[in-house]
Amino acid sequence: MGYLVKPVKEPDLKAAIAVAVSRFQQFLAVAAEAATLRQALDDRKLIERAKGAVMKRLRADEEDAFRRLRKMASDQNRKLVEVAQTVVAADDVFRQLDRT
Repeated sequence: MGYLVKPVKEPDLKAAIAVAVSRFQQFLAVAAEAATLRQALDDRKLIERAKGAVMKRLRADEEDAFRRLRKMASDQNRKLVEVAQTVVAADDVFRQLDRT
């Protein structure tokens, strides 16, 4: 992320190290933010799949399906994404049973 020209002087080296450390810390912060956003997107996709499964199985509209998922999460004191995982897993089982 930088370079030094020979002959290297101590003040130049100290400044280059400080800049490199600062840039590395910025990189770590951006990487952590990207991971957080990636997880949020994955969670949102899973919740949407669960909502679609509820809509299909219960013939509910989108708002009602989401409300039911939230209520189930609240009643069971679980995160919405955990409930969504359960619903998607159950939907997969029912799809397999429908094929047989």
